[in-house]
Amino acid sequence: MASMDAGGYVPVGQAGAGQARVGLGGAALSGAALSGAALPDLTLPDTMPTEVVEPAPKTSRAGRNLPAAIAVGLGLLAVLGLTLAFRPEPFVVLVAIAISAGLWELRAALQHAKLELPVWPLLGGTVAMVAGAFLGGSPAVL
Repeated sequence: MASMDAGGYVPVGQAGAGQARVGLGGAALSGAALSGAALPDLTLPDTMPTEVVEPAPKTSRAGRNLPAAIAVGLGLLAVLGLTLAFRPEPFVVLVAIAISAGLWELRAALQHAKLELPVWPLLGGTVAMVAGAFLGGSPAVL
């Protein structure tokens, strides 16, 4: 084994066989010098493990069902197409419902921030503006 000085340091390149060399500012500590009760043993094994650990397969955390989302999207597209195909009045009702649903969601989101939205007057105004735009054109909305 290599000789140590009074501080327990072993000069670099003089650690014994099978012992780790841990550098401390130009000096090195052998595993034997660190085997005291307060410090862990830093000796390295003669052979390192050779098995490779494969990472776990990555799973999606989106929480969405793609086939169901496609079906809903196609269903909404069909409803939109059917409301426009025959008469314009069902489309106006669909627009009023869609805007009202968005306003309802906005109210729910603002409640998390402790803000109250006067939703009923806004829903009434939404329906009045959509109906006014359909019946009277853009001058009715202004």
